[in-house]
Amino acid sequence: MKIEQELAEMWTEILSQKSVGADDNFFGLGADSVAVMMLVMRIEERFAVVLDAGDIYESPTLRSLSVILSGRLGVEQASAAT
Repeated sequence: MKIEQELAEMWTEILSQKSVGADDNFFGLGADSVAVMMLVMRIEERFAVVLDAGDIYESPTLRSLSVILSGRLGVEQASAAT
């Protein structure tokens, strides 16, 4: 599964949203510091990559966070033209 899709699933669960878009802002959807920590923990569990809360604040959209995560994993992101 694509990283962006997996992150989207995490966001929908954490934020109780039906769906999220690539350019949606995590905080604009209602996230708070507790949601940030939940997301950081889920990312670490799923991808075995450590992000800190600052990464979420600096890259608050689904698209930008997936780029950061892909870089840490050494995975090349496919074009978002889907």
